[in-house]
Amino acid sequence: MDRLIKVVAAVLLAPFVLLIAGIGGCEARKAYYDWKVRKMCEQDGGVIIFERTAVSPELFASLPKTGGRVGVPPKAMAGPADPIYATAETKYLREGSPQVWRTEYSFIRRADGKLVGRAVFYSRMGGDFPSHAHPSSFGCPAGDEFRAQIEQLYLEEKTK
Repeated sequence: MDRLIKVVAAVLLAPFVLLIAGIGGCEARKAYYDWKVRKMCEQDGGVIIFERTAVSPELFASLPKTGGRVGVPPKAMAGPADPIYATAETKYLREGSPQVWRTEYSFIRRADGKLVGRAVFYSRMGGDFPSHAHPSSFGCPAGDEFRAQIEQLYLEEKTK
């Protein structure tokens, strides 16, 4: 009888143990890839500005904004008044779940076609325990920091 109770308890507890182990394994894998993304970001992530582009206060105020910061539109969406546009190249470093990639942006001044800046952003998406929820994600540098750095491509001229 004592042995029967142990077998029944093991059968009943096994799904919970497997569930907890599965969730723990997924969380550990996400933490590992977030750590890798941070390490890669420390090496070459962020924005490098080669030359700032002077714009009038009126133009600066009319430029597209993301998160309250002036941004740089992608080439396909840039209008004729946008002084700088961005091109992007994405390289997938890990397929599957989680997915890890590196995106390198080039910022081009429309007036002369000159490269005025470069930015590198690393991302991780997924790796969660299977569910119907949206996958989690992590990116580096952080969005607010990244947008603040990109805004520095513009030099707002002072009015006289």
